[in-house]
Amino acid sequence: MLASFSDSQELSREVGKCAICTVIRSHPAFEVDKSIETGYFSHERWEGPPRSAIRNLFPGFSPLFRFTANAPSSILLSEFRDRLTSLDGSTKWLEPDEILRSLQNLDSIDLWKGQERLLRFKVYTLQEEPSSSIVSRRPLNLDFGGGTALQTASLYLKTCLNRHSSCRSSTPPLLPTRVLDIETLQPSNSIRLHTSQESQRSNYAALSYCWGGSQDTLLSKSTIESYSEQLSLDTCSQTIQDAVLVTRGLGLRYLWIDALCILQDESADKTHEIENMGKIYKDATVTISAANSPSARQGFLTFRGHPSPISTAIICPQREFISEGQPQDLTLGKLWLDRERIHDHSTEPLSLRGWAFQEQVLSSRLLQYGSEGITWHCLDQDKTVQVLPTCVRYKQRSKASRPGILDRLMLTHGKIGYKLWTEMIEDYSGRSLGVPSDRLKAIAGIASELQQLSGDKYLAGLWEEDLLYQLGWRQDTTDKVSQTPISRKTTSPSWSWASTEGKVLFGGDLSADYLDSTALVHSCCVTPKIPKAPFGDVSSGRIVISAKIMRGPHPVKLKESSLQEIREDLGLTNIENAILGTCQPRTRDTLEVTLDQNPTVGARDLSIDSRRILNKGKSNTWYLLLGYSYTKSPIGLILTEDTKCTPGRAFRRIGYFQSKDRTQEPAIFNERFLSIRKQELVII
Repeated sequence: MLASFSDSQELSREVGKCAICTVIRSHPAFEVDKSIETGYFSHERWEGPPRSAIRNLFPGFSPLFRFTANAPSSILLSEFRDRLTSLDGSTKWLEPDEILRSLQNLDSIDLWKGQERLLRFKVYTLQEEPSSSIVSRRPLNLDFGGGTALQTASLYLKTCLNRHSSCRSSTPPLLPTRVLDIETLQPSNSIRLHTSQESQRSNYAALSYCWGGSQDTLLSKSTIESYSEQLSLDTCSQTIQDAVLVTRGLGLRYLWIDALCILQDESADKTHEIENMGKIYKDATVTISAANSPSARQGFLTFRGHPSPISTAIICPQREFISEGQPQDLTLGKLWLDRERIHDHSTEPLSLRGWAFQEQVLSSRLLQYGSEGITWHCLDQDKTVQVLPTCVRYKQRSKASRPGILDRLMLTHGKIGYKLWTEMIEDYSGRSLGVPSDRLKAIAGIASELQQLSGDKYLAGLWEEDLLYQLGWRQDTTDKVSQTPISRKTTSPSWSWASTEGKVLFGGDLSADYLDSTALVHSCCVTPKIPKAPFGDVSSGRIVISAKIMRGPHPVKLKESSLQEIREDLGLTNIENAILGTCQPRTRDTLEVTLDQNPTVGARDLSIDSRRILNKGKSNTWYLLLGYSYTKSPIGLILTEDTKCTPGRAFRRIGYFQSKDRTQEPAIFNERFLSIRKQELVII
């Protein structure tokens, strides 16, 4: 039977009638509980003897927590007061027994509203606390560099290498050109640079981290000889010191770190190693991800997670009850409640770094040191596995950013769809690069791997077999980098997303399944800046395409038109209709236009009336139709004639358009395109 009380006086009236109420009211701790909010008291009425009452009470736990956790309880509930109150603002618990409900054990408590679980709290206490007899969980181990963490991580690695059918390999990987030999030297805080012999094989770790600015210790032509003899860890950043500690704890001898394994002042060596960087991470026995640290100087073995948990009191039996009367002794125990949180890997500092994307995606095993804990990911475990138990539930990584996703898809499906590539670019393009011109370099490893798996031709960030769809990218104008003018002179072709900076999105509703084939790509070619680096920077590129193309006014000109121009374009006879045509064109006739960023302005979104594009005035702006979605919604590119070429011979992309209403076709706009014949043109 449920007993609920509006205040402490009502509870007091139950003394002598209910054993639980009698026990609670008689304890000195009850006096400090009067600050608990009205309507908060409730528990299951128990009419048996006190011994049975307490024995029944502790397994359920929540009644005790309700009565003894006064101030902390108010803190817990206050952040949900707006969700758990009546319309007039007064506190009104509709179901008091479900406000705070314990699970089957005392390691977790749920906060409920009716049948909706709002929060979960993990409960733990110290071994020496009286409450340890009823709460089994102990304080979390947050020592990332401690023995327990290293031993557990080492066990995961050994299990993966020896038992996982998807992960184990019969032979160790080939070592990169150079690695750090971390075998203990004299003095013990020293390591050395090892130049690998041809075809030398051994297990090694690779470090993925944020530089966070200039580095104090770098490999150069002047330091390579001394580093090959000895390199003191005291001169290295904290992240490098932490990586050496973890690698030793994993039982590995070799460690690859870009700052110390690539000649930073030798362009030929940098080009060669960057071209092979994808393979270095793919072949690494394990990638150590310093995800929680924005700078190499800070290290990654320091816990940077949530605030301290809430502590509260709980009434605990000090010893067995010996009579049917009042208990002889009760004591206040202490426990801690830690709110269970959902953590998104994409919020980590390392997840904001462009280069780290391929380092993560190509890694077959990832040991990640995050803000909320240490996690493991491998081909056999396609999920986040916690190395140290925490109060965190991890949000599933997006498919495009999962470690080892290319190998996994080949194992499970035997092929990799192009949609995965566009999802990768959407993720990768929103990340920052210290050098913006590295836009193609920093994803070259994934491109190289995909080329080997698919045999397709790679074209400055796009793939030939899916080229028509991939041409339909647009800049995300909510991205801060996209909103600013481009900061560099680019040599990437205008039709490639690599010619821009900031996050890009793909395709509206245009898809191969529904595409009305209005455009046809005849040929496409790019010229790499460095012939030996075909997946890196390009110096030029061109597409020869047959498509329907219509000359029209520039979108900005349409947006800034006078009322008289609008009336003429739309054939309106009065000013009221002209204003209507400017501000509220029929949704079916509206085109959503995204203009690419340029050296003067950032990317912009505009809504224009498609009927106004159909005027016959001269313009240097052209609308190229890529195709239609299944609802006949047009999707295409906005071009301008290249002034350096013969007029009409070459164009550059300046934007993208699609229908605002994907359920209705812009009939007048589409009708004009039906009357236009395809032209063959070049886009550069």
